[in-house]
Amino acid sequence: AAVAELFVCGRRALGGRRKIRILRSWMASLQRQDSSARDDAPSAKKCRKLLPSLKTKKPQDLVLVIGTGVSAAVAPQVPALKSWKGLIQALLDAANDFDLLEEEENKRFQKSLREDKNLVHVAHDLIQKLSPRTSNVRSTFFKDCLYEVFDDLESKMDDVGKHLLQSVLKLMENGTLVLTTNFDNLVEIYGAHQGTQLESLDLTDEKKVLEWAQEKRRLSVLHIHGVYTNPSGIVLHPLGYQNVLRNTEVMENPTLTIDTRMAL
Repeated sequence: AAVAELFVCGRRALGGRRKIRILRSWMASLQRQDSSARDDAPSAKKCRKLLPSLKTKKPQDLVLVIGTGVSAAVAPQVPALKSWKGLIQALLDAANDFDLLEEEENKRFQKSLREDKNLVHVAHDLIQKLSPRTSNVRSTFFKDCLYEVFDDLESKMDDVGKHLLQSVLKLMENGTLVLTTNFDNLVEIYGAHQGTQLESLDLTDEKKVLEWAQEKRRLSVLHIHGVYTNPSGIVLHPLGYQNVLRNTEVMENPTLTIDTRMAL
């Protein structure tokens, strides 16, 4: 029931949106996300029927892949959860609030956003600007901006979104593995509110990623692009994606796990 409920809600949230970007070596069957994903409202198109093959699957047979559509449905009033452009704009707003950018620098970044330039490179330039080195120590500007962007997410969830997260939590409690391309921790926040402690994992902790792949950390959410609570693990620029794809030692075990389950 939770599978059907999540599928229907997820399709409604994703209607009209481009598919989320998934690491190609992990999820070759899913399309790569366009970094300039649209910010328009979810479509009201009729939901597709549940795939017949899903009806016979048990939670422990599944890997649930959570992307932009889920976060946008859970907290629709947070632009940073809807698209790359929304996230970069939110980071820019936070940087300006903290007086971290000169006026000309802000204008340059805003112009790049308006012109829909390669947003991955725009994000890279912004991160570099917010991560200056002083005496060989990186500043915390980028971290401060991330925390500002994702501040108080719990209060921004709507009732429909909580219903969707309830389905995710049910699946996890019954053996479904969960990975996400999102930087937020909405699933973990909801779990804690329901009395279930969920751990956020990213690819910087190879031991825990291996344990997740071995199904020893089922109550963990694997953030393959990082999670905002650990800025050092955030993948938001071209080199970061290349490093992830090249790190075959970390990716090998999750890939094998996904190959043995059905991705939803």
